[in-house]
Amino acid sequence: MTSREKEKPSRLTSNAKDRDKIRDKLLTCIAPLDPYSYPADLGNVITGLIAFKTVYAHVAVNTGN
Repeated sequence: MTSREKEKPSRLTSNAKDRDKIRDKLLTCIAPLDPYSYPADLGNVITGLIAFKTVYAHVAVNTGN
C-alpha cells in the first residue's frame, strides 16, 4: 500500500489545490531555468523586485558575521 492510498480524498483535493496555486504563481515569476529572462541586476525570482545597486551579495556572509 502506498502513502497515496492511505490519504483521504479531502487531503488529495487540498494538495491538488496547493499545487495549482504554486503553478499559477510560478508562471508569473522570472523563469529560474531561463538565464535570458534574468534581469541584469540582482533580483528576487518570485517577486521580481530588483535589488539596489548598493547590495553586495558576495559579502553578505562577512557582513552577517
